[in-house]
Amino acid sequence: MPSPCIFRVPKTLRKVKKSAYTPQLVSIGPLHSNKENLKSPMEDIKKHYAEALFKRVQTANPTMEFTLVLK
Repeated sequence: MPSPCIFRVPKTLRKVKKSAYTPQLVSIGPLHSNKENLKSPMEDIKKHYAEALFKRVQTANPTMEFTLVLK
């Protein structure tokens, strides 16, 4: 199965209608992570889901280190 990825919209398409390719509510990937209006409260929700993921991994394999999960 291929790794998931987020592609950049080509500049020529963005020029047609920039607002169509600019997130309004949440930044999923790193491309718009510096936009303040997209950070809160979504950043807290992302942290919550990451913590839940780490807990599930740790429950499944108690000896696994979190740093290995992140890698």
